[in-house]
Formats: sequence, C-alpha cells, structure tokens
Amino acid sequence: DERAEPVGIDARAPAELANISFLRQKETRGLGHAVWCARSFVGDDPFAVLLGDDVMRAETPVIGQLIEAATRYRASAVGVQEVSPEAIAKYSSVKVSPLGGRVYDVTDMVEKPRPEEVFSLYAILGRYVLTPAIFDILRDQKPGYGGEVQLTDGLKTLCRKERMVAVDF
Repeated sequence: DERAEPVGIDARAPAELANISFLRQKETRGLGHAVWCARSFVGDDPFAVLLGDDVMRAETPVIGQLIEAATRYRASAVGVQEVSPEAIAKYSSVKVSPLGGRVYDVTDMVEKPRPEEVFSLYAILGRYVLTPAIFDILRDQKPGYGGEVQLTDGLKTLCRKERMVAVDF
C-alpha cells in the first residue's frame, strides 16, 4: 500500500499574504450592484475585482498586468482577450485604440452586443482594476441587460469621464 507523503504546506500561509474581506450581496441585482456594495471596504483607493468563475493562467498574473498598466497610465484597467465573432455576444465588446504592446485605450463598450453593436472582438474577461470614481456612477446606475445593474454600463460611463485601458492578457 503506497501512500503519498504529506507535503509540508502550512494552510494558514495564504492568510498572511493579505487582508481578505468579504460581504454578501443580499439580493441578486447584478455585478455592478455587487461592486457598489464593496464601497465601504474600498474607500478612496483603486481596487481590483476578480471574478471567481473566470480562471486565468499566465506567466505574469493577469491582475499584476492590470495593476502595472493602471499605474503606468494612471487609469482604470480591464482584462480583455479577443474572442470569436460568435462568442462576442456572450461578453462585452470594447472599443479600443492601440497604446503599445498589448495595451489599448478604451473609449466605449457594450454588454452582450447584437451584431450591429460590436465595437471589436475584444471582450472583458473577469479582471478589473478600478478607481473609486466607479462608485458614484454605480450608485445611480439604472438596471440594464437582464434587468440587473451591469458593471459594463458603469464602466462605459467611467471610460468617458476618465482614462481606461485594456490589457490583452
């Protein structure tokens, strides 16, 4: 009977890397509402949003790439990848112009676009670094697609008020 030797990993070690807080969204009102609920935790600092249903593997962590771009360009940053024309309707289509390398300026976006609304095949995929200016926008954001407060609708307003970049991770 061969048994694996236990690996000497301290299960408490990750908890020492950061302060982790959570809150429960009491009613399903959309991702925009969920982000808005975090405003008391965030205060006046830029912050990251990582959606748990999107797992990314990259040599440089995706959120690290976004933090680097947000810092360099003094902007909010969204993680994007190019998707197929058939798949873009499941995501948000982002209007971009190249800045250099895999970084783009963002000037518009649309959630779950119809074919005539597609700006590009770049879709936001579950990673964001945002300025706290998003909270004032989300506070007054009307429900959009699916009757929910969409983060994309708030980001559309944000990219018109201040700089936003997209990183093709």
